[in-house]
Amino acid sequence: MGIPLYRSVVIGLGRIGFSLEGDRFRASPCTHAGSFEAHPDFELVGGYDQDPDSAEEFLKNYPKSQIASQNLLEFLISTRPSVVSVAVSSSSHLEVIKTLAKYQSLYPTILGILLEKPVGMNVGEALLIQSLCDEMKAFIVVCHDRRFYTEFQYFKRLIQSRKFGALQHIRIEINCGSFAEGKGKRKANLQFGGPMLHDGTHLVDLVLFLLGDPGWVQAICTRSSQRVHTEDTCLGSMYFKDGPTVSFLCGGQRKYFHFALELGFEKARILHGNSQSVWLRRQKGGYFLEEMPILLPKAKNPYLERLNHLVLGIQGQVESLASVRDGIRTLELIESIYDSARNGGIMKTTGKNPAYPPKAMVGRMSINR
Repeated sequence: MGIPLYRSVVIGLGRIGFSLEGDRFRASPCTHAGSFEAHPDFELVGGYDQDPDSAEEFLKNYPKSQIASQNLLEFLISTRPSVVSVAVSSSSHLEVIKTLAKYQSLYPTILGILLEKPVGMNVGEALLIQSLCDEMKAFIVVCHDRRFYTEFQYFKRLIQSRKFGALQHIRIEINCGSFAEGKGKRKANLQFGGPMLHDGTHLVDLVLFLLGDPGWVQAICTRSSQRVHTEDTCLGSMYFKDGPTVSFLCGGQRKYFHFALELGFEKARILHGNSQSVWLRRQKGGYFLEEMPILLPKAKNPYLERLNHLVLGIQGQVESLASVRDGIRTLELIESIYDSARNGGIMKTTGKNPAYPPKAMVGRMSINR
């Protein structure tokens, strides 16, 4: 093994930053810290978390690293990283990026940044983050990790190849435990910023990755009780000018996590969820579907693939597969989804394609013009 090229630190030592490593239901490595430790081009030199107990636990696992729980700027000056993972809560992204930009102006050592999703809590905040990232002149990868999964990259190629004919419809859903509780007897009106924002960002980004920009979205959001401060379920549709339709569901308050994708081609259907697949095609001489062999290539670890991509980006060989601009576009679509839900499920244009839906839809739906 050669000498590591990049000194790395993790800011935020929660689940995805550090503590999930070793989860038997996930790929190994599966965290920022674990990936840096496993990749030969990176040296893990530090971990930062405002919770001292989390920092101490990190040190037990990575005793050669420095830790800190106060004064992020001093921590950065002490560790002099070339790569930084921002794995804090999304509500703290802007604050951390401001500190990184200040550090970079004093000691321009940062070459790459892994930024957890969503980029910010809203589009305005994300645009500020983008401006600061541009000033730092570092290569940024937003952690919409399904872009780095072998199977989803293969599905994109499959759609483009038309091996099973044209793609007609995608059904995609994510079920998770996220929602926000109201405090005390507060009876807040339905508010937005729950599972559709925090976990549904993967759902929306995958649609963008596979198909590009939809022209229109339509959605409704619900919450099950007054104690729930945000939506706990969001479901709706996306429409493309010349392409498939998409139906989506993002559900919180589940006691499990499940990500499911169904691709409906002219000649076949693919059902895929949590790395399990069922592939179906039309029976010979009949009109029903029968199971067929799965054609997926051998899977690679997406977190190590993400680091491989980061290295190539730092070296100027590729553009970011998951840029801040991509992350902002995901937030723009989520805000359009929320806007549709606030207005009774009215169809909303997304500003990227022609302003009106296909003629066949006109007169059958409420159109926001």
